[in-house]
Amino acid sequence: MSGERCSVFRMLLLQVPFLIAACSSVGPEDSSYSLVSVNGDSLPAPFALAGESPPVFEALSGRLTLVSDTTLTALLVVRCRENLPPSTGCTVRGDGRITREGVYSRSEGWVRFAGEGADPERCFPCDGRWPATFSSDSAMIRYNFSQVGSPPAQSVLVFRR
Repeated sequence: MSGERCSVFRMLLLQVPFLIAACSSVGPEDSSYSLVSVNGDSLPAPFALAGESPPVFEALSGRLTLVSDTTLTALLVVRCRENLPPSTGCTVRGDGRITREGVYSRSEGWVRFAGEGADPERCFPCDGRWPATFSSDSAMIRYNFSQVGSPPAQSVLVFRR
């Protein structure tokens, strides 16, 4: 659709709210959110990809896209934290982008990512159902991790429009 026609439609937005969908790649029921914090810390923020403690990764950015058919795409960009103890290993592949597909339920308050058999180093998160809350301007996902010999860990990711 041409830019001029989209401008006309946008001007009519107050009278006919759903017309904006014709000018946008995201439909009226779809939502796209940017990662703004991890465990209350602004980005870049420490992030445990698989529940390691202390976290060896740092979340740089992220995006959560919820589609009206209850599918989702989550993108997280990470790097290794600086000044890790010498015995601590950290490997980030490629450009640090980790993308996961899944499903969600706004009414029941959860997200579930596909990935059975996923590479644990890039497991953001591994296969599971995670508590989530959704509003018109934000989404919050709580990842709970448990590793043998370590106390349970939680990562809370907050996304905003």
